[in-house]
Amino acid sequence: MEIKFKRDTSFRKQFFVPDSFAHPAKMDSQLLIWIVEHYTEGGETILDPMAGSGTSMLACTLGRDVILVELENKFCKMMRDNWEQVKMRPQLGSTMGTCEIIQGDARQLEGLVDKIVTSPPFAGNKGGLKSAESFAYGNDTGLGKRMMGGIKGGTGSHPDNIDSLPYGEIDKIVTSPPYEGIESRDRSIESSFREGQEGIPKRGDVSLSVGYSKNSANIGNLKSDSYLEAMLLVYKSCFAVLRDGGLMILVVKPFIRNQKLVPLQEDTKRLCEQAGFVFVEEHHRILPSQSFWRVIYAKRFPNAPKIDCEFVLVFKKDGGL
Repeated sequence: MEIKFKRDTSFRKQFFVPDSFAHPAKMDSQLLIWIVEHYTEGGETILDPMAGSGTSMLACTLGRDVILVELENKFCKMMRDNWEQVKMRPQLGSTMGTCEIIQGDARQLEGLVDKIVTSPPFAGNKGGLKSAESFAYGNDTGLGKRMMGGIKGGTGSHPDNIDSLPYGEIDKIVTSPPYEGIESRDRSIESSFREGQEGIPKRGDVSLSVGYSKNSANIGNLKSDSYLEAMLLVYKSCFAVLRDGGLMILVVKPFIRNQKLVPLQEDTKRLCEQAGFVFVEEHHRILPSQSFWRVIYAKRFPNAPKIDCEFVLVFKKDGGL
């Protein structure tokens, strides 16, 4: 199925603080809503294990409860700021859901989920956290209380850690990905053009080196085999927390490595099958425009392939839908 949406900048401005626009890999907000409406129901709890700037919290405006997990503290803070705006804007006919924001690692999800909607990171990060610091926001009732009850934590786990969330309380997941090798890419692109030349903004007009962080635990800093190995751990973790028949829905985009197209959607299918999932269906969304970084890359490498779509991949855990 082909999906088309116009650029979501104007829509996003209604909900998110200006700083969040600098995040290098935001899930399209209209695509997020499409996924929520097609694969979730009112009152369900959605988990985003790689939340980034927190686009998935828009599901709260449609009456879903959301748990957002993010490795980077700076993006957890960004999500808290975004939530202060989003929570004031329930959609007509819906009761605003709750939102919990947790600092943690997507490779350590044990104890969580029964259905998943997620958009994995593109290659680029190392390592993993042995424990997760937790931040809980939103209401003190409902989801917050469920998070503190029925704890299934490991040895030495803090009761708020991601590995301590109660099994079976999560219905779905939604997430937004980092891009491959973003630190080295930023340095390479910056050195390849003259600031302010035609078609390229001045430094004061855009943050040219946003990046995710220099955190070696961030999957977004890994490349090639290291990235795939890390993502396999994520998908195995997702499989472990799903109940039989649970869905995992991934939003992935191909990327360019050494001027060649890397079909991440195909790699993702293979990884998910290795993790135990069964592939169900695929949709693709035509991109309405190229990102700033893709425009810059095309100026430097005009013969490199163009990325014009992203993929929505649906998987299930054995046991039936």
